[in-house]
Amino acid sequence: MQYAASAKGDVIDMVSGNPDWDPPTALREGLREYSDRDSEAFQYPPSAGLNELREEIALRRNVDPDQVVITNGTGEANYLAMARALDRGAGDEAIFPDPVYPYYPGRVSLLGGQNRLVPTRENGGLDVDALTAAMSDDTALVVLNTPNNPTGAVYDLDRIREIIRLAEDYNALVVVDEVYDKFDLSGSFESAVTIDSSHRIVTSGFSKSLAITGFRVGYAILPDDHVSAAKTRHMLVNVSGARPSQFAVHRALRSTEPAYYEATRELLRDRIDAFTAALDASGAEYTRPQGAFYVLARFDGFPGTMANTKQLIDEAGVAGMPGSTFGNARDDWIRFALVTPRAETAATRLADYFVWALTAWPQCLNRLAVALLFSGPVRYWPAMSAQTADSNLAVVIGLEVHVQLETDTKVFCGCSTEPVAGEDPNTRTCPVCLGLPGALPVLNEGAVEAAVKIGKALDAKVPDRTTFHRKNYYYPDLPKNFQLTQYDAPICEHGSIAVSVEGNRREIAIRRAHLEEDPGSLQHVGGSIDSAESTLVDYNRAGTPLVEIVTEPDFRSPAEARAFLAKLEEVLEYLDVFDSGRDGSLRVDANISIAEATDQSDGPGPGPGSGDGAGAGDEVVVEEAALEQANRTEVKNISSHKGAEQALAYEVTRQKNAIRRGREVAQETRHWDESRGITVSMRSKEAEKDYRYFREADLPPLEVADWKRRLDIPELPDARRERFREEYGLDAESAAKLTSRKAVADFYEAVAETFDPGLAATWVADNLLGELNYRDMVIADVQDRLDEFEQLIGLVDTGDVTRKNATEVILREMLDTGETPDRIIDREGLGVAEDDAVATAVSDAIETNPDAVDDYHSGDQGAINFLVGQVMQTTGGSADPGEVNQLLRERLDG
Repeated sequence: MQYAASAKGDVIDMVSGNPDWDPPTALREGLREYSDRDSEAFQYPPSAGLNELREEIALRRNVDPDQVVITNGTGEANYLAMARALDRGAGDEAIFPDPVYPYYPGRVSLLGGQNRLVPTRENGGLDVDALTAAMSDDTALVVLNTPNNPTGAVYDLDRIREIIRLAEDYNALVVVDEVYDKFDLSGSFESAVTIDSSHRIVTSGFSKSLAITGFRVGYAILPDDHVSAAKTRHMLVNVSGARPSQFAVHRALRSTEPAYYEATRELLRDRIDAFTAALDASGAEYTRPQGAFYVLARFDGFPGTMANTKQLIDEAGVAGMPGSTFGNARDDWIRFALVTPRAETAATRLADYFVWALTAWPQCLNRLAVALLFSGPVRYWPAMSAQTADSNLAVVIGLEVHVQLETDTKVFCGCSTEPVAGEDPNTRTCPVCLGLPGALPVLNEGAVEAAVKIGKALDAKVPDRTTFHRKNYYYPDLPKNFQLTQYDAPICEHGSIAVSVEGNRREIAIRRAHLEEDPGSLQHVGGSIDSAESTLVDYNRAGTPLVEIVTEPDFRSPAEARAFLAKLEEVLEYLDVFDSGRDGSLRVDANISIAEATDQSDGPGPGPGSGDGAGAGDEVVVEEAALEQANRTEVKNISSHKGAEQALAYEVTRQKNAIRRGREVAQETRHWDESRGITVSMRSKEAEKDYRYFREADLPPLEVADWKRRLDIPELPDARRERFREEYGLDAESAAKLTSRKAVADFYEAVAETFDPGLAATWVADNLLGELNYRDMVIADVQDRLDEFEQLIGLVDTGDVTRKNATEVILREMLDTGETPDRIIDREGLGVAEDDAVATAVSDAIETNPDAVDDYHSGDQGAINFLVGQVMQTTGGSADPGEVNQLLRERLDG
């Protein structure tokens, strides 16, 4: 920006990474509170940081507070970690994925180390094979920055784990800089702190997540082997950290609601959409970040040199950062930081500048946009819990899944279950669901039918008769102060669901499924459950019908629990008894124990203490006696598949860490605080006798036999998946994708009635679902446009439009504008060019570009792409690129 400051015209700064949004209110309040303290509060000795902040970070990251060092920003945290790696005498080489932010190799140079850059994969992800090839006995350090600056790529945890295991072999340290906490836009980010290794150091900070770049508060989480040495260097280079800022950050972490972080992410998503849309108009190739707020763009004929970035400042009024700054792999790109409210204006300037350049510079005519979108379907990589010191310990998990049934009215009264936008609290209530004296319950027939269908789908036993009980317990969210549920005669029991994790299939036993009423909802004011100033109760949800599905303790990893929930949701949706889009429709309580494993089969796979997905080939056996001896922790209020995996991974690690340190795991109930990523103790765990069950006198026994005989269930996901493979000849991946949602399967079968099943699968599973996911849409949003979608496929099938135009222009416009394919084709002029027109365009491209022709004849195969671009521009993109390439080669080689 030094050059931009002296520019004559207005320049938009797209270089700085300083957030332009407001910090949390609690941060300011914390500063004011600290400023009122006595003078001795400002005379602090050298230390590893404010104890309260270290403890809060340790709690959030599930580590020992002694492993946390508070630093003067993330930069110092990285410096301590890098210095530790190079000081050990284990080599002097540092390896970085390329592209890399320049200060990382700069720090290594200052420490006397040697830098080595290893290119990333095309999508910005880690190339484990390339890193493996680069490692040697001289390697002391590998630095991974995720989300990556400058690409915004989020590195998946499995690849980070591979690199850490590799570093162990070479006695190197891996520093994972997770500085952009809360900036994960994709939902795929998983912290490396869950990987248990003495060769892993995690660094992070709050400059971006709390919008406090000037505060310089960061931290390092170090394995026990490296804490002492890092603290010693820390004292030498940073005699005193800023206590006021650390105090304020601690206050902000404790008090800031999730809505603050989501508002920031939403702001960035909007900016990314606007900026990349303008880049499309300019013909640029660009990256779309999974996390953070950086976009890399490449403009043909305009590489990311310092001279060209200065030219952009002078002629377009936009200041970016040259790609050559970040290494070798992306040196022809330019990085733009979207930390400015003028991001959209900057994008428009870029589009105008390069559109003008198209007409001014013949050498820059080839502007085919190849969107490297990182926002498509992203595989979720499961968190890895820390390995226990005792390899005979196993993870034992059981789930209680509360499924809200789709009925018009509540389970024991006629109040509506349909929420209305903006409704007032406590308005969908009546004497029955408010528990007023004399009010009598009447059972909802639709809820019983749904429960019987669930039992059949779970291959469970449905008895001829079932009964209801009162579960007596302090329920602030149920006015009766007891819950109507089922105890010793549930409506379903002894079922199962098969799940697969990483190719291993396991059968999860269902102990029971019973009908009950849902409590109301609690709204914590001024904080989370453990810090709120007060709590409000809304009884609108009280009495909504639930089926609680209780599994046996058959899960051996958080990943298995997540796979089970996904499979269960599929089944429920196919039964048409459940709406996954409704808030709170599926809630999970999980019971976790760390128990002694007494046996294990000889199959391959992780051992009992690994906490990873145990499959059929490596079944962990836990005797009943060992399970009884292990204290059980219940984690409540989990509301998503991902949340379940994260909560369980946290809790498994917490319990194993306690066992390592010789502490007892308390038998208690804990709350999953999603905003902080931790579990919080609520109360001691109740036993069954504490609920004082007794029969509900106002509801007679229910005869279920007739329902069981007459109710049929539809084709379920597994059966439909198999039928798709046999009937339509689909591969396993396509069949799974097309049957994961009933609405998607129905849509596909409608298309397959008209077109070849393989062609229909490509269009629905890849093209349509990919575009819908990108727009946060679902198949229900386009179900009534089936005829338009089939029309588009037909136009491609008959050759009236090119596949490229159909997928990259027409389909996207259909979803964005709601227009029909015909209207879009007419407006954009996308009809396929006549053969004569294409042949003429080919001749013109050869005649007017002799330099490119000479380059081709000299062996430069890239020249053919330039000539294809000329033809595509002349024909307005209506020619088939493959056909154009073939025609050009025939003419040039003839």
